[in-house]
Amino acid sequence: MTAAARDTLTLRILSTLILAPIVIGAVVLGDWALVALGIAFALAAVHEWDQLCGGKGLKGMIGQTHAALVAIAAIVAELSQWNTAVALCAIGALVLYLVARMQGRVALWPAAGALYIGLPVVSFLWLRDQATHGLSALVWVLVVAWASDIGAYVVGRTLGGPKLAPRISPSKTWSGAMGGIVAAAAAGAATSGLTHSTYVDDVVPVSIVLAVVAQLGDLAESTLKRRFGVKNSGTLIPGHGGVLDRVDSLLFVLPAAAAIALLNDGSALVWR
Repeated sequence: MTAAARDTLTLRILSTLILAPIVIGAVVLGDWALVALGIAFALAAVHEWDQLCGGKGLKGMIGQTHAALVAIAAIVAELSQWNTAVALCAIGALVLYLVARMQGRVALWPAAGALYIGLPVVSFLWLRDQATHGLSALVWVLVVAWASDIGAYVVGRTLGGPKLAPRISPSKTWSGAMGGIVAAAAAGAATSGLTHSTYVDDVVPVSIVLAVVAQLGDLAESTLKRRFGVKNSGTLIPGHGGVLDRVDSLLFVLPAAAAIALLNDGSALVWR
């Protein structure tokens, strides 16, 4: 690993040590603390997303509308109106599409942002409050996603090797992808004792699936940044760039985990 990579890793670890307690604290408290975290994330993410797509962020009408829609969806979700919250994300996509068209902008990207940011926020709240053993399930999802990110970065930078998707993200390697999967599996096994009804042979396979989903989320974010010609979505978090850079994997993992839970009668599959 190069000195620059070590410095970046150090910044990532420090940022995680600062941010993780805030996130975990809100997850443990649940209720409106979690909504506040979701809205705070949405404001930062919407600002970066709109700027990435050529807008003015929260200073522009599209950014403000986008942020308001996601915030309302989060509040509605906390009131247990889950179907309405998901519908608001879809309606938000249509509203943003129409507003962007009226302003002469490419409308696809603002519309996609309503789903890209809104659905993970609603899934985040749903997993905590609705899924069986919600606290344990959400902690597991976060730990698996974080482990996948860190494992992929450390192993990829250390071992190098063939590129995973050189046209999308030249720095990502197959060794890093495998490292992320192994780290996620280990994290899943380590957190399998969060409830008395959890089995390692259930947790590990689903953790591996979520690790693959996490890496797809990472590649999707890289594709977007390459499409718009930027290195990072923002500069808010040292070592990571913007908020979207930090949570790119979770934006895919949270809806995927919620879908798994729904398919398993709300038990997030591993929490039986």
